[in-house]
Amino acid sequence: DLSAIAARNVGVVLLSPVELVRSLRGLGNEDQRWVVIDLRTIQDYELSGAGQLAKSIQVIPELLNEAGALEKWLHHFDGSKGTHFCLLDSPRVQLDPTGLWRRLVFGEADGAAAGLDYSPAEKLAEALIDQDFNHVALLDGDFAHVLSEVKAQCGGSLEPVVINHDAYLWTKTESTAEGG
Repeated sequence: DLSAIAARNVGVVLLSPVELVRSLRGLGNEDQRWVVIDLRTIQDYELSGAGQLAKSIQVIPELLNEAGALEKWLHHFDGSKGTHFCLLDSPRVQLDPTGLWRRLVFGEADGAAAGLDYSPAEKLAEALIDQDFNHVALLDGDFAHVLSEVKAQCGGSLEPVVINHDAYLWTKTESTAEGG
């Protein structure tokens, strides 16, 4: 599982969608409420109809690649070092064996340029840990897992946990992704 590998590589915990949704609904341990930093691309949260978590902090992934911008942005959180942050990312892309072979041998479309093996959440987790943030987690899964869990915990309803969800567009996007 790519999420587990990423968490091990960075040295953070994986937070299950079940735990995240319980926290967002105000259930469970009050001392461990999670603030979500959403690093999905605009295609993932707006154009797909997925929507966003109501209290999440939206960050464009490109911020992480701009020299000095990330450091300046992190200064806004200096007073929040005791906060529990859960980083939500776009789904990672897995290469088929042929694509992996071409990448290794020919160096074709490597890393972030190809959208492969690059996780803005993993990069931000490293930066937060370097800045002495002690409570950082990666979501174990993607936004689709969170949507399913919100529906399960809230009797089929997404609001008020998820906002700007377009059920028609999301269903259309999901069926296209599944080959339907």
